[in-house]
This record gives sequence, structure tokens and C-alpha cells, in this order.
Amino acid sequence: MKTAVHTGRQTTVTLRSLLLPIVTACAVLATAPAYSQSTDRTLTGSGEWEVVSVDPPLGSPESDLAEAREALADRHYGRARKLADSWIKRYPSHGLVPEAYLIRADAIYLNGDPYKALFDYEVIEKQYPGTEAFQIAAEREYEIATAFANGKRRKFWGMALFDAYAEAEELLILVQERLPGSKLAQNAGRTLGDFYYRRREMDLAVIAYDLYLENHPRADDRSEVMRLLISAHLASAKGPAFDPSGLYEAKLRLDRLEREFPADAQQLGADGLRTRIDESDAQRMMADAKWYLNRKDPVSSRFVIKRLLRRYPESAAAHEGYEMMVRYGWIKEAPEAPDQREDQATNTADDPQAEPPVQADSETSDNQ
Repeated sequence: MKTAVHTGRQTTVTLRSLLLPIVTACAVLATAPAYSQSTDRTLTGSGEWEVVSVDPPLGSPESDLAEAREALADRHYGRARKLADSWIKRYPSHGLVPEAYLIRADAIYLNGDPYKALFDYEVIEKQYPGTEAFQIAAEREYEIATAFANGKRRKFWGMALFDAYAEAEELLILVQERLPGSKLAQNAGRTLGDFYYRRREMDLAVIAYDLYLENHPRADDRSEVMRLLISAHLASAKGPAFDPSGLYEAKLRLDRLEREFPADAQQLGADGLRTRIDESDAQRMMADAKWYLNRKDPVSSRFVIKRLLRRYPESAAAHEGYEMMVRYGWIKEAPEAPDQREDQATNTADDPQAEPPVQADSETSDNQ
């Protein structure tokens, strides 16, 4: 899987709606026997082995951690944090250390400081891969990244003062790197692309959407992302004086959308969009021709116009280019059909007798 560096539907995330799923998850963890209790097997009267739960002895690491977990479930976040912090210092090599970090991070997060909670989540992600806490920490980081991407601010001296867009971007990339191919990675990839799109960072949106389509070819929202990718390519083309690659890529993506989702392409208005792309590229070529003429290079100018007439004979720029060739004597007369214009422009383009003197006028202003 390649690593990526929603649209207009920006989600407003309130602290309450963001933290409610975590509170619920913590309550579930508090009642789960996996960590607070050990298990044993006993032979029943029927001769079958039965798994039974055994409460950990008081004062044991398991019992102490269960106390921190219960405090978290009861929403005593300050107490849960202190208990988890003390537990980590006392048992730094215990097998339940990942869960202790998770409890402490959740306590900080639920107490209203998601940015500070990221430090403990990152300890889990970097030092304890493959654990249950690793998956949960990745989910928490995705939730925090989504909130930051939608405008939630970082706290400083107890006040939400600074945006956290850079942190959102980094977290969304890390989630994809750490859980490639997962549903969580897919969600992170889409959220990252939409984040760039909303911020009008179209070059980055193109990269993110392109990687999303490559990494998740069977995604349910594939058609929607393809349309967003086309739009991002078009938006990255900043005008006739700039690199036209965005136009060409948009046209290729539009062709692909028509092959895979013809109904969606028709709804998008593929024919009109293709005409718009062609007209934009034709205007770029016309601007190039004027630039060459202004630089006293009529040979190059005439060559560009000839190519323009061949590639986009019905465009408005082609009509303007044809009129320029007539004005400078590069063609002798004006046939009515666009294809005849192209043929005559091609036939006279190499005629040395057709070379005009270059004159500075409003038509030859510097467009570059």
C-alpha cells in the first residue's frame, strides 16, 4: 500500500459528540474480564473442562489496574490518570503496560485535552504493535485527527488557542501507514483528501485521492472520489500561463469515470466538462502563440497556432488564431470550414514568403 500525504460536507464535531463513543468504550473495558480477572479451568462432573474467572488478588498489578479502569468508567478522570501513572512507574515491564498507557491517555482525552493524550497514544503505537491497545489507540488518533481537521483547536494554558491542522495531516498519514488495508486506513485516506480539498490545496488533494483510489479499488465511494479527483485536477490548472498537466490529467480521469461509471459521468456532465477542458487548453496554446510573437519569433508562433487548429479546430481560440494568421499573411484566404482552415494553415506554415514583419500591438502583449 502507498501512503497518502470530506468535500464540502464538513463535519462539525463538538466535544460531547466526539467523546461519547470513548466513554462508552471505556465502560465496556471496565466490565471486561480479560484484564481485571485471570482465568482457570476446572473439570466438571460431566467430564468437560470449564473456563472460570478468578478475581486477581488485592494489591496485585491486575487488581491495581482494574481500579484505574473503574475510575475511568466512572468518569473520575483525574483519579484514573493518577492511578495509571502510578501503575506505569511501579510495573514498567508488566504485560499490561499498553493498557495502562491507554487508560491514562483516555483519561487525559476525556478530560478535554486530546492533544496531550496523543503522547501516550503514540507510545502505544510505537512500542506495542500487535496489541489490542495498538488498534484502540489508532482509532483514538483517527478521531482526534478528524476533530483537528474540522477546526478543533489545541489547548494552551487551558485555552483553545491554536489550530492543529498540521497534527491532523500527520495523524491521518500515520494511521494509513500503521494499518494498511484496514477500514480505518481507508477512512483516514478519504478524510485526508477531503481535508486538502476543503483547504483548496489541490495539488495535495490530487495526491491523496489518487492514492485512495489505488489503495482501495473496491471502495463504495470510488465514483465520488473519482469525481473529486477530476475537480481537483481542474482546480490545479491555474490558467493559460501555467502548467497544463492538470487539464490533461482531468481529461484522462474523466475518460476513466465514463468507462467505470457511465451513469455518474453523464450526471456530472462529461461532454460539457470535456469541452471546457479543451477550450482551456486551446486558450493556453493561443497565449503561447502570442508570447512567441511578442518575442519576435513568428515561426514558433505560427507553429503553435497550426497545432492549435489541428487539435481544437472548433474552439474559440482556434477562430482567434485563424484570424491572426490571416492578419499577418500566413494564409491567403478564409475558407469557411474549420478543417479547411487547418489545411491551409498547415500548407502555408512553411512558406518562407509568408513571413510577416513583427509589429508590436495590443494583440502581442506579454501573456507570460
